[in-house]
Amino acid sequence: DPDAAARRWAAEHAKRYFAAGCAVGTVDQLLLSGLRVSHSHLRASALLRSLVVVDEVHASDAYMTELLRGVLERHVAAGGSAGLLSATLGGATRDRLLAARSGGRSTRKVPAPDHVDVPYPAISDARSITAVPSTAPAKTVHVELAPCAASAEEVAQRVAREARIGGRILVIRNTVRFARAAQRALEAELSLEQPGWLRVDGQVVMHHGRYAAADRRRLDGAVERAFGKDRPARDCVLVGTQTLEISLDCGADLLVTDLAPMDVLLQRIGRLHRHEHERLAERNGARVVVLVPETRDLARQVRGGPYGFGDKRPYENVLAVEATWRALEACSQLEIPSQNRALVEAATDPARLEELARQLGQGWPDHYNELVGLRAARGGAAHAVALRWSTPWDQSGFVGGEERVRTRLGLDTRRVRLSRPAPSALGAVLEELPVPATLWPVGCDAEIAEVRVAEAAGLRFDIGDVSYVYDRLGLAREGD
Repeated sequence: DPDAAARRWAAEHAKRYFAAGCAVGTVDQLLLSGLRVSHSHLRASALLRSLVVVDEVHASDAYMTELLRGVLERHVAAGGSAGLLSATLGGATRDRLLAARSGGRSTRKVPAPDHVDVPYPAISDARSITAVPSTAPAKTVHVELAPCAASAEEVAQRVAREARIGGRILVIRNTVRFARAAQRALEAELSLEQPGWLRVDGQVVMHHGRYAAADRRRLDGAVERAFGKDRPARDCVLVGTQTLEISLDCGADLLVTDLAPMDVLLQRIGRLHRHEHERLAERNGARVVVLVPETRDLARQVRGGPYGFGDKRPYENVLAVEATWRALEACSQLEIPSQNRALVEAATDPARLEELARQLGQGWPDHYNELVGLRAARGGAAHAVALRWSTPWDQSGFVGGEERVRTRLGLDTRRVRLSRPAPSALGAVLEELPVPATLWPVGCDAEIAEVRVAEAAGLRFDIGDVSYVYDRLGLAREGD
């Protein structure tokens, strides 16, 4: 075929992907077209022919949002088109992204200071917001608050009781540490021999980000087969983290989740009764059990704590978590999607969070001011590394090596080579493993992990003076 070489040319190197007639990838590939790194002009020029569609926009932080805004501004100014998809995007961020069409200047008035008057669902552009009919069936979600988030044993007992009733059960924890603790406690409640566990290669598994790439692919496939649209009619229970929120087609009959900001929580609730299936009578009503801290005082979590809230934790904005908890206390059931807009804005709109901080007093106003400063700093960091097409080429100050300019902050996971290939518990053969910064030895610059034990039940290895285990439950430090 004389045209085959031309058709595959765009797929032969990452920098050429956007030269394809149709390309599907991560948002990081798109953001690289807006950074001062090698080949960014090639990526950006190829993109200009295309309709750019960005999914899950609500999952971006201030740094990524600023980079995306810059990419959109250039793309639309050159005559390109872009569409942004989101289930839970707050109005303030939506307006900022839409303003990119006019070089950062909004061409319409915000519908209301708190954005609650904006219809949902809707199609928004730089000129107007138009309501559209919902294609998803409405559902009433019954909310139960369970003050036992720190007790893996109590969580396991609750989940075990539900598992004995039956159905598909998803348990989503905010941190890998909480998830692993819940999994171990649940295994103590339910025999590993019972058929209701999710398994890969015969092994009971979890779902989080600390799996090797080969194992993660097998894991994702197993989740979608067990919880997806064409799932078999059998019971199943799965414990995981935020990795279950997006990208996987999975639906649950019952959701047990840690408290999280409302936009995140609604993403998780979106997994509840996602597909139409025959269900047990006990599972016909959509129900979410929200695990909350035992003490009703989130102020002590601002500097970080075990629940995943606060400084250097997955959810830094503790005010958003507080607003979410208050909304759930005031409403024992949620009407989805008719309440989505009001719920999201109540927990994400900056003006409303500022007012909540003022009402709470004590250290909350300081926390709000710190969040504003952090957002400004991250926006400034994005601006500093962004590519400006109005700047002459020889003055752009390109950075040598893409690894020195990131598409998102906090990506400190290292890939370390194993001293010898080793089998994984999930049936793959591993040559390298990803190790997050939180587990990496301080001051260590090792590139090779010394394998001590390599067997199907688990892999044990050392990096520097720290020992690790990698088994069916993923990666952890030995003894954790």
